[in-house]
Amino acid sequence: MGFALHNTTEGIAIAAPMSRGKSMIGKALIGKLAGLGMIAGAPAIFGAWIGGFVYSPFATVVFLSIGAGAIFQVIITVLRWIREEGDKNLSSAAVASGIAVGMLIMYLTSILV
Repeated sequence: MGFALHNTTEGIAIAAPMSRGKSMIGKALIGKLAGLGMIAGAPAIFGAWIGGFVYSPFATVVFLSIGAGAIFQVIITVLRWIREEGDKNLSSAAVASGIAVGMLIMYLTSILV
């Protein structure tokens, strides 16, 4: 249950580009689905395989730093996008509540996983 809740947003992010309106329903190619599945899943499988065989404190720091940097880059990009869309006040109630709810959902799903 927790795993499904935690990964719902990733599934939506992978499937959303394939839906281009009602005209595309039922016309998705199996090859395209397999390709998107490989793009989404292959790095995780490869990383888990390597991580199962090799463990060192240095590698842990390096790879967690890469992950944190990727998250930071996404946060900065989203904040720039919000600012460009016209909401100059990034400390508005909507932004603050969205961040708080997102962090709460992450915390709750991490308990369930």
